[in-house]
Amino acid sequence: MMAWIERGGPVMWPLLALSAWTLWLVFERLFFWLRSAGEGRAAFDRARERHLGERALNPATLEELLAADDRRAARGLASFEVIVAAAPMLGILGTVLGIIEAFGALSARANMDPLAVSGGVAEALLTTAAGLVVALLALFPGHYFRARAERRAEGLEREGRRRLLTP
Repeated sequence: MMAWIERGGPVMWPLLALSAWTLWLVFERLFFWLRSAGEGRAAFDRARERHLGERALNPATLEELLAADDRRAARGLASFEVIVAAAPMLGILGTVLGIIEAFGALSARANMDPLAVSGGVAEALLTTAAGLVVALLALFPGHYFRARAERRAEGLEREGRRRLLTP
């Protein structure tokens, strides 16, 4: 792996950092969802205890509870979106920089072997591949966790409305 990073050039380091960030986010969100209750009555009871304590449930406190729980469930999701957008751009930047370097070397020597330049271009494409891999590593879990947070919010709201209507 270190050979790929070295061959891909300096842009590979930010891509490596983004992949580490992605893995951290995935594990943090997995642990969050394993620790928290699903979407039904138990989830509502835990959220109510956590956010409202002994305060009575009314429309205002329900909205407070829903907003607080939504922030908690959605933590880190914007980071997935940033990674999905930034990783391919960094990959393309690395490729462009590599191609510029390869053509610079070609123009510096009139008798340079074109195979050497094509090898340099192939190495530059490593950053595009790495950027796409990092983006895909963030894309799927990011969408899964967003959908899970939305389902939870809908379930909590449904349960809260039901409890407001039935004393």
